[in-house]
Amino acid sequence: MRLLLSFLVLLLALPVSAQRGRGPSLVGVWIETAGQRAGQPVIPASRNQQTTLILERDGFFEEIRPSRSRYRQNRYTGTWDADYRQGGLVMQVDRGRRRPQLIRHTIVYSDRNELVLRSRTTGRERVFIRRR
Repeated sequence: MRLLLSFLVLLLALPVSAQRGRGPSLVGVWIETAGQRAGQPVIPASRNQQTTLILERDGFFEEIRPSRSRYRQNRYTGTWDADYRQGGLVMQVDRGRRRPQLIRHTIVYSDRNELVLRSRTTGRERVFIRRR
């Protein structure tokens, strides 16, 4: 009984991560780029039109997109969950009182400094580089 209790305490004390399976860590600050991968130079988008994706280890994310107004930004927050075994990334955007919105992506390519996602609904591909 003590062994079971100590195992449960140990299990609860381990750090929580939103990423399952083997693969490079997605935790960090990512900048969306306007380039393509596969040997092509990846050029970050212009400063005022830059989308920033912040993925935190505890499963929360924030996406900051440029707005039409110069001083206003569109901010999206919520939770994220990546599963390398299935090759997917699911983001759940909090929308206040309304139902949360699920955004499903396929992880096309990822390494330490580059992340390529494809939307499962629209097929749009997004390329991110890690901010240093």
